[in-house]
Amino acid sequence: MTRKVLVALGVVLFVDIVRTWLPTIITVFGQAASTPAELMGAFALFWFVLALGAPLVAGLPRFPLVAGLVMAGCRVAVLFTAGQVHLYVASVGLLAGLCWLVSLATRGTSPRWVAVGVAAAAVEHALIWRGVVGGFLAVATAAGFVLLLLKQGDARERGPATGWFLVGPVMFLALQVGLSPAVVTTGVSYAIGGEVAVSGGPRAAAATVALTTVAVLVFVYLVLRPPATARARVLCAVVLVAGAAAFTYGPGWLFVVVVPVMAAALGGCAGAAFSGDRPDPPRGYAAAAGLLVFSVAAFAYYAAYDLGYPNAWVPPVVALVVAVAAVRAGGAPEAVALPRAAYVAVPVAVLLLVSVGAWWVPPRAASGGGPAELRVVAYNIRMAFDLDGRFSAERLADVIRAERPDVVFLSEVDRAWLLNGGHDDVQVLARDLGMRYGFAPAADAVWGDAILTNLPVVSWHAERMPSYGAVTGAQVLGAVLRRGPGTVAVVSTHLQPPPDRPPLEQARLVNRFAAGLKAPGRPVIVGGDFNTRPGEEPFEALLANGFTDAFAARRPVNTSPADAPRQEIDHVFVAGAQARDVSAPRSTASDHLAVAVTITW
Repeated sequence: MTRKVLVALGVVLFVDIVRTWLPTIITVFGQAASTPAELMGAFALFWFVLALGAPLVAGLPRFPLVAGLVMAGCRVAVLFTAGQVHLYVASVGLLAGLCWLVSLATRGTSPRWVAVGVAAAAVEHALIWRGVVGGFLAVATAAGFVLLLLKQGDARERGPATGWFLVGPVMFLALQVGLSPAVVTTGVSYAIGGEVAVSGGPRAAAATVALTTVAVLVFVYLVLRPPATARARVLCAVVLVAGAAAFTYGPGWLFVVVVPVMAAALGGCAGAAFSGDRPDPPRGYAAAAGLLVFSVAAFAYYAAYDLGYPNAWVPPVVALVVAVAAVRAGGAPEAVALPRAAYVAVPVAVLLLVSVGAWWVPPRAASGGGPAELRVVAYNIRMAFDLDGRFSAERLADVIRAERPDVVFLSEVDRAWLLNGGHDDVQVLARDLGMRYGFAPAADAVWGDAILTNLPVVSWHAERMPSYGAVTGAQVLGAVLRRGPGTVAVVSTHLQPPPDRPPLEQARLVNRFAAGLKAPGRPVIVGGDFNTRPGEEPFEALLANGFTDAFAARRPVNTSPADAPRQEIDHVFVAGAQARDVSAPRSTASDHLAVAVTITW
């Protein structure tokens, strides 16, 4: 049992490093899309290709010990590093983790316990611990792993360990969809709101807890006790591929079905393949090659948002690889005997831990401003990563909170991208700030823009805009809010310039959308990252239909880049209202500065 706990803890550390390392490719190495996608992909693949040499030395007596110690040390070190150092510490930790996994394969460890570790990592991620508490838990996990590693020494296990090639594909599907708490919270919010994903109350939190808990438990159960008949394995295989296709091609509300069903199918397929009797190629090379598939799949999926090719096929193709291996697994899969106490203790522990992460926080009361006044913040949050490539939700919340806003316009909101660590930015920020949210998709169902508010919402409105060649898409999101005896309309968007021209068509669409929310006595406020400067044609198009520049008396209001702002591309426009007290507080919590303004009418 000690060996199994060691493997599970090590996988938790490895997944944590992956969640840290992947965003650094974009935010530090890539400098927020200023580096060509091909070069970023080559840098990322380099570390996985380097791990293909690990089987040559994996048999050395102290190899797993050294690799494990380096992985654990780097996991702790990334808590205290930033920028280029952060990137390369995470990269070394990733390589060490890859080598450690290869050493497990070489020594005959069953990949079943790697899958259990991935499930444990999902529970840890559902906790959404950050700051001092999150750092303490990371250090404690690393310390526990190191103690067990030193105690175990160079342990080797008897018998073949089949299925190691599938560890990488299974990990990709689990982290991307099947065991992603962020996909669950996003799906629940779509199920409540429909076209606009919105925050819910206690029942939404309970649904999130139930779906996440069921997904984790059914996955682990079927990994350890896989379906015994060929017919059941075929069913799991079909459902797995269908679930992956539903994730990429279906609507966001379908996630509430996709996650638990896909978790079950993935667990059944992985359990069958991990315990089948088909001979493996040399296990170390199989593990390294499968982990390379993980990296290729991840970057084939996300590079599409830079290069502009279709990417919805990637998860189903990876699922097909796992499905075929499960169907071809010969014989009756061996079931792992579980103590009776585990059938009670494990579900209770998972339920309690996930509940802590999804605990409902009611929205705070509206500010004490007058009935004809709003404090508004517009902020491009860069997927909640700061200039040094670190997840910065707490710093973002501090910047926003200091302005005491009633409404927050958020651009570049990521709700579940594995490339960005698999975080649900809007859920985390809304909870930290005590606000309700509405989210509308742009690039896909989990990447877009949002509105946070502490005011009662009368109605939500959204419209997908043509991208005109901009690969991450665009949308415009509106809400009618109750303020005093009347209402006010607010609109959030992020214009995406096409490759060869400014975002003029999108600017005109946003102006028409916002003008459509006008009503007698109702002011309209539009804010976001417009990627256009005062005087340019798209900027002037936004001033049609009676809208004015809320920052006109304060210009220039430079917001980008955050460490040396020299571009005016984040704006607020108003109709039927006036603006005062404009500010752009300095911070490097994102690559843009937030802009704040008080609107009166």
